[in-house]
Formats: sequence, C-alpha cells, structure tokens
Amino acid sequence: MKNYRNLNSITKEIINLNPLQKKKILSQFKGYNKKIFKDFEKIAEQVILLSKLNKFSIKKISKFYNDFCIETMQEQLYFQKFKTYRSIKEKKNNLELYNSSYKMKKYMIALMLTQIYWHSHVKIFQWYKSQIKKISPKNFLEIGSGHGLLSKELLNKKNITGNICDISQQSLNFSKKIISNFSNGNNINFKKIDFFDLNPNEKFDFIIMGEVIEHVEHPLKFLKKVKSLMTNNSKIFISTCANCAQLDHKYHFKNISQIKSLIYKSRLKIKSELVSPSENIPKSRWIKDKISINYCAILTNEKN
Repeated sequence: MKNYRNLNSITKEIINLNPLQKKKILSQFKGYNKKIFKDFEKIAEQVILLSKLNKFSIKKISKFYNDFCIETMQEQLYFQKFKTYRSIKEKKNNLELYNSSYKMKKYMIALMLTQIYWHSHVKIFQWYKSQIKKISPKNFLEIGSGHGLLSKELLNKKNITGNICDISQQSLNFSKKIISNFSNGNNINFKKIDFFDLNPNEKFDFIIMGEVIEHVEHPLKFLKKVKSLMTNNSKIFISTCANCAQLDHKYHFKNISQIKSLIYKSRLKIKSELVSPSENIPKSRWIKDKISINYCAILTNEKN
C-alpha cells in the first residue's frame, strides 16, 4: 500500500483516529488485486483534491469517515431495537441535511471513502464497472447525484452525453467538482429538479439509480416514473439495500425478495444481479441477524 500515496495517507489517519478500524481494513485489503488498489488510489486522490478545495485536512476527512461509521452503527442498533429505521419512526425530514453545504460535504466525502473501506460497496462498484463495459449508450441519466463516481465511469465512453438530477444543490455541486476535475464534464448537464418533474417525453439509453429508492417513501411510484423514461432497449443500473439503517433512509426493505418483487411490479426485468451482505456471515443468518444486505442489478424494459 506504500506505493499508493493518497490511499496510504487517508488509511493511516483513519486507523490513527480509530484503531478498531485497523483489523477490518487490513483484512479486506489482503483480498484485493493491484487493479482495485489503483481504483482506490484514484478515489483517494479525488477525495484529497476536494478536501483541499474545501480547506479540509486529511485528519478532518478521516474523522468524517469515522463519524459516518459510528452513525451507521448507531442507526443499525436502533433498527435492531425498534425493528424499523429511526427516520421512519420519527418521521424525520431530510431537507435539513440535503440543504446544508457543510453536512452534505461531510456526508459525500464519507460516502466516497466507503467505496474503499466497505467491502460490499467495493464489490458493487467493481461489478458496475464490469457491466457498463457491455453497453454503448448515447445518453444517460443519473437520478440522485451522490458521489458522482458512477457517472464519471460512463463518461470514459466516446460520444456520450449525460444528465444528473437531484433535489440537493449541495450534492450537485459536489458531483460537478468530481466530474469536472477527472472526466469530460462538458458532456453532462446538472439539474436541480425533483425527479418527478422531468420531461416525460425525454428518453434515456441508460439510467443510474445508485442507492436512491431507499431514500423515498413510495419506491414503486418512483420506479414506474423511471420506466416512463426508458425506450424498449434502455437499461437501468439500480443499487439499494435491505435492513440497512441510515439517518436518511425512508423505506425499509426487509429482504432481497421484497426488492425484486418491487422491480417486477414496475414491469421491469432483471438481466443480471449481485447480492452483497455487509458482514461475512452465512446466508442462513442474514434475515435472523437482520444484517444489512446490499443489492444491485441491471434492469431492462419488460417489453424487451
């Protein structure tokens, strides 16, 4: 890992701030090849560049990540106790988070670092990259800008244009910095708009929904709207999770079967999929122990 300067700097500081992270991180790193470490170094480079632009030190961003891990653990403990998410039970409004510049920067930086330090997120990102090699879309839409890494990968393709929509201007600003610094940002349009207000006559070859539908109260309505933006040959990348408590998760999928049932009710087909539990325990214990399970898939139009 010494050969990856940015990755090494962040990893050392995360472990320094929270020594309990050391065993988990080093154990996961043993299973990765050079190609994945090169991806990690690129993400770490992006995180450090963004941090410098925002005058955050490496110690500060490492604290963002550690705080995010602690918050996640607290939300999972709440879920274990009450069998539902805090944001659902207490009817929390996420707009305060989404409209806060500082909170969204802290959240997005931590989220980017999970692409390095959370094994299930690493698996999903690598799987996504393998899937988009098989497609040649002319245009795409990303719903919910997130960390911008998914759109960034698509922009490596020739003659492609994209749109990213989000209700949070702070999130869009963050994604724009990622994409403009490391990809052809001129080929993408950033829209601060409610997804449901998108022009229904506009169609997209590829639609990205990375960890979005667990943030909405009516995911079936959401997926039906997505379907309306497809052509017969369009494809969708979707990722979400079951029993995955976070401060801003508004819908609780209890298992992967519920997610797949929702997809079928939306009259979409699953072309390929990946299931990745957050903990390395036998599948027979997933439901009983209520561990977080990540799911992603490539979907096609039922008519296809």
